[in-house]
Amino acid sequence: AGLFGCEVMAISARDGGIRWRRFAGSGQQEMSYFGRPVREAVPSPPAVTEDRIVVSTNLGTVAALDRRTGAWRWAHRYPQVPLPNQGTMGETEEIPKRLSGWRNAAPAVCGDVVVVAPTDCPWLLGLDLEDGSLRWRVTMHDPECGPLSVLAGAVEGRVLVAGTGGALALDGATGRRLWVRRTECDGGRAGALDGATWLLPGRHALSVLDVRTGRLHQVRWGTVPGNPSVPLAGSVALAGGGLAV
Repeated sequence: AGLFGCEVMAISARDGGIRWRRFAGSGQQEMSYFGRPVREAVPSPPAVTEDRIVVSTNLGTVAALDRRTGAWRWAHRYPQVPLPNQGTMGETEEIPKRLSGWRNAAPAVCGDVVVVAPTDCPWLLGLDLEDGSLRWRVTMHDPECGPLSVLAGAVEGRVLVAGTGGALALDGATGRRLWVRRTECDGGRAGALDGATWLLPGRHALSVLDVRTGRLHQVRWGTVPGNPSVPLAGSVALAGGGLAV
């Protein structure tokens, strides 16, 4: 009971046919007192390289598959947040969730390292892209940025991570911190990357960061028309050479 599996499929863009389908891992989720699962398992979006696909099952395993055939390349088991106790009062009871605090995000490929932030793991993991071995790991509890929550991506050998109180860049090969900036962030949003510029939204301002140096420039949001006390803030995306909010 409460056991979920994760499968990866390759679908033809031409006709929608399934090219291959591969089991990537399984694990247990939270259950009610009656043994019924209370939350669906949601794997990460895949990261795709020239020859492989990497996905975090968010069930204790990161899997790498051959892009063309779906054959296994490697699997990495990581330490999970323990499952909470089962409920005792039936289906209406609020069952604690096993969540590390990471938002679900695709792995980020940085040179010969793939970086993952599984939603059931308290670490940011740097894995060897070739064999899946652990190259480095970083705790999500940062003394300057507060709890880290978003793996935003990788640019120019730097892994970009945001938390409730700021943003930082790590060296992709070693996990060593390159820079950290205290700034207003919305812990649930990764922002958008435009070359070496990271656009990171907060509630009251947009932080514009140089990924090489961490140099920061902030742009204040406007306000909702007719209600000047409510900032016009939200997710950001690059579209047609402009910034959509």
